[in-house]
Amino acid sequence: MAKKFVKIFFLIIFLSFFISCVDSITDSPQATAPTIKLIFPDNGDTVQVGENEIQYEASAGRNSSGLSKYEVWLNDEFQKQYNQNSDGTNPKLFLIIDSSLINTKISYYVNVYSQENVITTSEVKENIHVSESKEPPKAPANLVLTKINDRTINLFWDDSSSNESSFEVWRKVGADANYSLYKTLPENSISTNDENLSPVLDYYYKVRAVNQYGASPFSNEVSTISGPVLSGEILGSSTIRLTWEVNDQSTNVLGFKIQRTNPTTGDFSQIAITGPLEREYTDGNLLQGTTYSYRIASFTESSQSVWSNIVTLTTSYVDVPAPSNLVASFRVNKKNVLVRWQDKTALENGTLVERSVNSLNNFEPIGSTATDIDSLIDVNVTAGNIYYYRARHSSTEGFFTQYSNIDSARVVEVAPIAPSNLTILPVSGSTNEYSIFWNDNSDDEEGFQLWAKETNLGTYQLFKTYGVNVSADRITLPNPNSQYFFKVRAFRGSFFSSYSNEVNTQGSFISDITLTVTNLTATQVSLQFNDPYDNEIVYELERRRSFDASFSVYQIIGAQSGQGGSISFNDNNVARTLTYIYRVRARFSNGYSDYSNEVQVTIPNL
Repeated sequence: MAKKFVKIFFLIIFLSFFISCVDSITDSPQATAPTIKLIFPDNGDTVQVGENEIQYEASAGRNSSGLSKYEVWLNDEFQKQYNQNSDGTNPKLFLIIDSSLINTKISYYVNVYSQENVITTSEVKENIHVSESKEPPKAPANLVLTKINDRTINLFWDDSSSNESSFEVWRKVGADANYSLYKTLPENSISTNDENLSPVLDYYYKVRAVNQYGASPFSNEVSTISGPVLSGEILGSSTIRLTWEVNDQSTNVLGFKIQRTNPTTGDFSQIAITGPLEREYTDGNLLQGTTYSYRIASFTESSQSVWSNIVTLTTSYVDVPAPSNLVASFRVNKKNVLVRWQDKTALENGTLVERSVNSLNNFEPIGSTATDIDSLIDVNVTAGNIYYYRARHSSTEGFFTQYSNIDSARVVEVAPIAPSNLTILPVSGSTNEYSIFWNDNSDDEEGFQLWAKETNLGTYQLFKTYGVNVSADRITLPNPNSQYFFKVRAFRGSFFSSYSNEVNTQGSFISDITLTVTNLTATQVSLQFNDPYDNEIVYELERRRSFDASFSVYQIIGAQSGQGGSISFNDNNVARTLTYIYRVRARFSNGYSDYSNEVQVTIPNL
């Protein structure tokens, strides 16, 4: 009995220990709520119209993975959401005050969210007075000098402020001279002329806005000496792309000098020299979250232009992968270029595709796609040109990615699309008249040719030629007692489409198999046809060259299971400038299907 009691005692101890271990394993500590403290603006403070930075302290709770986002609420209305910085630091938050709130009192609060979606609402700050801005105006932007004639120029700029009382135009004569106030203009001015200039002197200008609280920084500098106009954009955490326009089209320009500031000292130094045709430069291996300034000048054998405007940019803290494996293909059957790429990021909200014609020096945007779309069709192409393509994503981080690889597509002259559904019907009451009609599938033909042969053993000859957009006729047979066969094709100049289906005067026929050309290069013909049968053994693809007397079986293609799909074949055994004609039929255990339509291609000499 005692032994039994001891066994029960130890069993209870063991079960208690086991349950406590399970509890310790399965119970995970819960994340506590984040904290936030608003410091400025505080109760009773004053803010100004425009952006007012919110000073605050925020941190994640215990056992939390961190903070995720913030919501700013003004007068109990949602104003803006801010996401946590990608490096884990807290973002800058702003109260954005409209001028309609001048001389009123506002309240605000901030919601902060943890990665676990736990929310904390800050204390509400109240009785905050809104006053008119007492800051100097913002600097005018995009100052542009335009020569009206040799003695008169026009200055034009963007008015970036709403609180200036006047604008000051400063001028100097000669690069080494000092600037002096040249002209004062009333508020809201955006343009002025300078007249009676000497055509042999160089004039320099800059503009600033002024109000009772001070003067803005100066605009960019312009001069009567033409220089490049520089633009730039960040492409992530380590790359900046520069582009420029050149007003001076002098053929003496040998290239461009590009300078960049040292982020520590602010001093400019040369980082690259490009050729005279270049209009962009990519600066890589930069530091993340770092500010750089750039300028550019053109040079000749004996002189250098004035430095361009200065472009200042700050790299991001994150990188977003660019599109990859971009491929451009000219589609013969559709007469357009299909551009495809691989999308390897979830941080894109669309893709911009650029194109350059016959060179790599003039890329321009031709279209954009929505999120996760990885192809674009370029229909604005002309035969005889080579088109170069590249693409880049628009990222969710607010910048464009770097570019993909560049691929090209040569657009060749191709024949019109073949007519289809040729049909022939007898005219009532007549023994030798027939109505014949077809589908016009092309939009660039110059006309159509109707070909005919007498009896199945006859030879096809041109029966009649029609003009553009004709798709029907009433024909008279030479011999009403004989059987005639017809087919039709479109033409443009010396280019001829494939023939339509064949019909005859003893009954119209349209093949179950439709053969098409999907792509054509100097070394390959890509073919495709539908699979309308479920009991075929194989398909026999026949081919002949334009000078061959007859077709011969060129390729045996295995059957597919079921029906309703499509079958593709690439003919890599072709010679440039030669013309090839193809047709296909199915082989069954007890015979053959009718032939498909014929397709004809001429191999380009590229």
